[in-house]
Amino acid sequence: MAPKAKPRRTAQDWVTAAFHVLAAASISDVKVERLAKDLGVTKGSFYWHFADRDALLDAIRQTWVHMGTEQIIQLVQAEVGSSNPREAIRTLVELSLDAGHEFDGVEGAIREWSAHDPETARVAAAVDERRLAYVVDHFVAGGMSRSDAVDRAGLLYRILIGDYVYRRHGGQPVEVAAVQEMVDRFFE
Repeated sequence: MAPKAKPRRTAQDWVTAAFHVLAAASISDVKVERLAKDLGVTKGSFYWHFADRDALLDAIRQTWVHMGTEQIIQLVQAEVGSSNPREAIRTLVELSLDAGHEFDGVEGAIREWSAHDPETARVAAAVDERRLAYVVDHFVAGGMSRSDAVDRAGLLYRILIGDYVYRRHGGQPVEVAAVQEMVDRFFE
């Protein structure tokens, strides 16, 4: 019987493995050797896809932007569109607070990482700006003044981010329905 071949891994496999480590620990624990062991491959496989660890870290940041912001916005647009701002924000809350997310701890870990890494801080600031602008635009489209929309979007965003951080440290998730009820009150 021929020896079992080692599995081939893609760049996305490496990023996914890094997300698992990041969600469970911190960015300092995202090491090539550890990921290779977790994936059941040699470190050489890593260098087939990435020039160095910094390239992996950049891929982690970009994947977070895509999965944690752009993909969610795309899902909201696909499910609700732009014609019902209240329902769009309710759907955004539901998707954002989905406790079944595979990488639930990543948001908090990215925030911790950004506290000591300027590039991650820059990416996180751009994500914050994008997310807030999306919510503000929907609040304004729903009839709020821009000033009220900015204030309420900031409050909603802090609740969502706070929930990610709270869950990361073992807390129970906030009830989606409770946050959606708050959103409904915002629109009244």
